[in-house]
Amino acid sequence: MKHKIFISYSHKDKDKVDLIVKELKNHPTFEPLVIASNREAGKLLADKVIYGIKNAEIIIPIITERSISEQWINQEIGFATAINRTVMPIIDNGLINDLKGFIHKQIDLPYSYQRKSITGQENRNFIECFRLLLSDLEIAFNNKATIEKKTLPEKRTFKDSLTQFDKSLLELQYQETKKTFLNSQVGANAVKLELKDLFIDIHKKIDLLRERNIHFGIEQTEVLLIVKGEGYSFSVFLGTLHRVGGIKYELTIKFWQGMLALDPYRTPYFPGREPKLIENITYYFDRNRNGEVCWTNTSDNKEYSSSEISNNNFKWLLDKVAEKRLKSI
Repeated sequence: MKHKIFISYSHKDKDKVDLIVKELKNHPTFEPLVIASNREAGKLLADKVIYGIKNAEIIIPIITERSISEQWINQEIGFATAINRTVMPIIDNGLINDLKGFIHKQIDLPYSYQRKSITGQENRNFIECFRLLLSDLEIAFNNKATIEKKTLPEKRTFKDSLTQFDKSLLELQYQETKKTFLNSQVGANAVKLELKDLFIDIHKKIDLLRERNIHFGIEQTEVLLIVKGEGYSFSVFLGTLHRVGGIKYELTIKFWQGMLALDPYRTPYFPGREPKLIENITYYFDRNRNGEVCWTNTSDNKEYSSSEISNNNFKWLLDKVAEKRLKSI
């Protein structure tokens, strides 16, 4: 299966897009994704753009004197950045000092070409620049494939088995120590402090977003926090479960379509506009082998800090808002 490269461009630079499409024809690793030429009856262009960016691994904006002021390209770069796609622009080097927004001169811009008054000469410079970018991509993806290649397990010796046995004893000791901590008053105090830190981090992010004129509302109790804006919400709730063997603290993150209210009786929903649950993620309070408190995801069994959970929550919310704004254009 080939890796898709989404081309973000102005229709005025169609000649450059054609050069990339020709260069990638029959390429063994990559294929171009050019939305304007991928017409589907009854499907809005914005929907096709969103689908294309989500399904591509690399986004290549073509930034020229004809496209630098076009809103579509800036929106596509912003949306791609919001959902963590790799953005590798090709830029007219005469424009680098004029760049603003997500792409600017303070970041590394290795793929630039020289503008020429003769179209043929400029396009030759452009395609050489793209070939350099393509070469870097091939190296990166080949290295990734090498790293991910699975190897057969080695044969075990008696010494290896003894080492594994010692590791099992250490694991048992770690699990017993962790269990004692989580069921102690020290553990109860630690989870309260960690939840407080999570809520503080969320408040800080909301303040930073307000400085950029992105406004989200927030409601909060001691164990529940709701962030909402532009038709989407996420909620954070800490519950305590008493089970055989001890106490378990569960952090439930829910993502909603709609404006969730802390008290729906004081802020009633209009009929048909009740918030709809989109996704539900559960973490349990934990302590890792370094003695640091963390949250373990019940789905992937990976450990997350409070800051990482906060980042993931806002990434989801900002992705939804960016998608909604893009569709409204």
